[in-house]
Amino acid sequence: MNTFALEIWDDESTLVTFYTVRMEDNDLSETDKFMLKFKGDAQYGSALQEMVSLLLEVMGEEQGAHPAFFSRRENWAVALPPSKARIGEITLNYPEFPLRLFCYRVNDELVILFNGGPKTAASAQGSEDLNMPFLQANEFARRIGKAFDDKLIVVDQNSRVITDFQGNTEIFL
Repeated sequence: MNTFALEIWDDESTLVTFYTVRMEDNDLSETDKFMLKFKGDAQYGSALQEMVSLLLEVMGEEQGAHPAFFSRRENWAVALPPSKARIGEITLNYPEFPLRLFCYRVNDELVILFNGGPKTAASAQGSEDLNMPFLQANEFARRIGKAFDDKLIVVDQNSRVITDFQGNTEIFL
């Protein structure tokens, strides 16, 4: 896998900053590719709107990146939405949701979003259009996790920002 940039995707939410990854030879981030692929799509457009609402409204404004949202572990990465989650008074139930968006939860305030696709088989690996995003997400998540473990990247404790070990916000892994 080539070098990729870790960059902010959305930092306007009250409770969560969402990051994404962008391959060095691409103009679009992986998350933007996912959004553009399904925006206005007759079959998956409404599911995409639900996913964006889960991210920006439920997580971003109401609950934060609570661990209960991240129950669909897919090796290193996690698939959103959760099949079922209960946080306080809110109950989410997505047992047959048609889309998966892979991510890496850093903490209650930081989530790194990757790409995803339609889940058309019993597993992500068995879904034709989800297999490659699944493999890529797990490699991104593995490398990001290792970079955190090795202290090459850190969370700035005074903000919802990820920096490299020298405090730079421009991060390439």
